[in-house]
Amino acid sequence: MRADEDGDVSSCSYWGEMTGSTCNTNTRASSGVYWCESVTQSSNAANITIHSVPHPVLTVSPSWTSPGDSVTLTCRVEPQSAGWRFFWYKAAPKLSSTDNSYTSKLLAGGTTGTEQDSYILHGQTHTAGYVCRAGRGDPVSYTRSYVKIVWSGAVNPAASLTVSPHRLQHYSTESLSLICEGNSTKWRVKKVDEDGRVSSCSKWGAMNGSTCNTDTTASSGVYWCESETQFSNAANITIHRVPHPVLTVSPSWTSPGDSVTLTCSVELPSAGWRFFWYKAVPEMSYTYYYTYEILAGGTNGTEQDSYILHGQTHTAGYKCRAGRGDPVFYTQYSGVKFVWSGGVNPAASLTVSPHRLQHFSTESLSLICEGNSTKWRVMKVDEYGDVSSCSYWGEMTGSTCNTDTTARSGVYWCESVTQSSSAANITIHRVPRPVLTVSPSRTSPGDSVTLTCRVEPQSAGWRFFWYKAVPDMSHYSYTPELLAGGTNGTEQDFYILHGQTHTAGYVCRAGRGDPVSYTLYSGVKFVWSGGGDVILVSSVHPVTEGHSVTLGCKLRTENFLYNVDFYKNDKLIPNPARGELLISPVTKSDEGFYKCRGRKSPQGLETLTSAESWLSVK
Repeated sequence: MRADEDGDVSSCSYWGEMTGSTCNTNTRASSGVYWCESVTQSSNAANITIHSVPHPVLTVSPSWTSPGDSVTLTCRVEPQSAGWRFFWYKAAPKLSSTDNSYTSKLLAGGTTGTEQDSYILHGQTHTAGYVCRAGRGDPVSYTRSYVKIVWSGAVNPAASLTVSPHRLQHYSTESLSLICEGNSTKWRVKKVDEDGRVSSCSKWGAMNGSTCNTDTTASSGVYWCESETQFSNAANITIHRVPHPVLTVSPSWTSPGDSVTLTCSVELPSAGWRFFWYKAVPEMSYTYYYTYEILAGGTNGTEQDSYILHGQTHTAGYKCRAGRGDPVFYTQYSGVKFVWSGGVNPAASLTVSPHRLQHFSTESLSLICEGNSTKWRVMKVDEYGDVSSCSYWGEMTGSTCNTDTTARSGVYWCESVTQSSSAANITIHRVPRPVLTVSPSRTSPGDSVTLTCRVEPQSAGWRFFWYKAVPDMSHYSYTPELLAGGTNGTEQDFYILHGQTHTAGYVCRAGRGDPVSYTLYSGVKFVWSGGGDVILVSSVHPVTEGHSVTLGCKLRTENFLYNVDFYKNDKLIPNPARGELLISPVTKSDEGFYKCRGRKSPQGLETLTSAESWLSVK
C-alpha cells in the first residue's frame, strides 16, 4: 500500500504489478509512505521519495575557442546525490532525421564513465557538439543532457561556412547566403539565438543544396553548417532592423539666399554608407503625399553625411536615405524635413485671414493660396513634427482652406505641383476665460465701482462686453444681461458703474473679428452693498447641503428689529418665528439673494430694509 503526499491511499495495482508477495512498480509510482499488509498484520513503513528522471545540464568553458585550446565540460545533475558516474559523448549530426537530431559517440576512455562531473578536452581545433549523461545503479539508470556546442571561428577544411555578403552586421530586409563547403554532399545550417534556442534553416530561410538563403524572419545568433560527421566554423551574426535615418536641417527658418545644411544620421553607424538626398515634390492627386526627386549630382550619393543647399529661396521639404553594398542595400527614407522661408514668393503665397499670428480654437481661419497655379493644397507641421493637410482640420474650397475647431498651432504653407509658399507660424490657443475684478468690492449707497476684464494671453483687437448677472431660479444659475449701452462693447478693458446702491453680480467677456469670435464668460463677481441702518445676519461662507443655517436681522446699533420679514430674491418667505429665519436642512434650491425688513419698535410705523446678501450653498 501507499499513502501519497496528499494523503490518498492506493494499492500496488494502481502503480505497479503484484506478483506473489512482491510489488514491481511502474512509471506511475510517486513519492509516499509504502508498507505491506496481511489480513492480520501491517509491516514497517518506508518513506520513499521518487524524483522525475533528472535532466543534467552540460556547460562548456570556454564556449568560443582558438585552435589548440583546452575545453572543460561540466555535467550537473539536480537534485545532487551520491553514486553518479558521468559519461561524455561527441554529437554527430543525423541528417537523415526530420527532427534535426544527433547521434552520440563516446569520447575516448569513456566506457565506464568518470566519478568527476567534469571532463577536459585537449587541443580543441574546430566547432563541435557534446552531450553528457549520468548513470547509477545495477542495472544502470541513465539521464541525458541536451547538445552543447563549442564554437570555433577557425576554418575547418572538412566543413566551412561562408557568409555572403561578407560582414557580420546585416539588416532584416537583406537576404544572406550561408554557404556550406567541405567533405560532404549533404548539409544543414543551424543557429542558436540570443535565448539559447536552436533552429535550422527551414525555420528562417530555404535550403538549396549546400546553401541556406535567409528570409526576413532571420535574427541575430550563432550560425554554423553541419554534415554527417563535421561541424563548420561558426559565425556570430548580428541582424538589425532596417535603420530609419534622421534628417536635420540647419537653419530651419531662412531668408532668401541663405545656405542650408542637411545632415543624415544612421543609428548603429558603420563603414561603407553612401548618402542620398531628395527634394519632396507634392503629389496633388492625393490630399497628403509626396514623391521624391533626387537632388542635383546625387545619383551616386555622397560619402559625407551632410549636403549643403546654396541660395535657398523658398519653403521646401527634403528627405535622405543611406545605402551600401553591391547590389545596394538601402535604409528606409528619413521623415520629411522642411526648410521654412518667410520671404515672399510671387509664384506661391499664403495669406492668413484674420491677419494675425495668434488665434483661438473657436475662430475659423481662412488660409488663402495665390500664385502661378490652379491647384493648391494647404499643409501644416505641428509641434510634434507631424505633417497633415487641410482635409484633416478644415475644408479646402478652391484655393482657400477654412479651418475648423480641430486646427492646432503649427507652421502652415501652400503647395502646388512646382511651388511652395512662404510659411506662417500660427499659434492657436484654447478659448480664453477672462478674469473679472471689481473695485471696491464692498460699497456704500451711491459709490462708483470699476469693473476690469483681463484676457490671457494679451493681444490686440479685443472689445469688452459687460453684463449684470440675473439669477435664473429654475436652474440655480445666472443669465447675463448686457449693461446699458454695451451692445458694441468697449475698447477699454474697464467699465465704471456710477451710483451703485445694492448688492449685484457682474460678468464680462471679450470678442474680436467679423463675425465676432467671443471668449468664454468670466466668473460672476459680486459688488456687496453694506449701506443702511439694517444688517442681515447670515453666513459669510458657503453652507454645506444638509446642514442648517439661521438668518437674523438687526440694526447697526446692535438692537434687534420687531415684526421682521425675510425675503429671497424679492419674494416674501412665510416664517412664523419672525425674529429669525431657520433653514434646515439646506438644499441647493436655498441659494439666492436674501434681505430682511422690520420696525424699530413694536408700535412703529417706519419699516427698515437691509441690503441683499448672497447665500451660497456647496
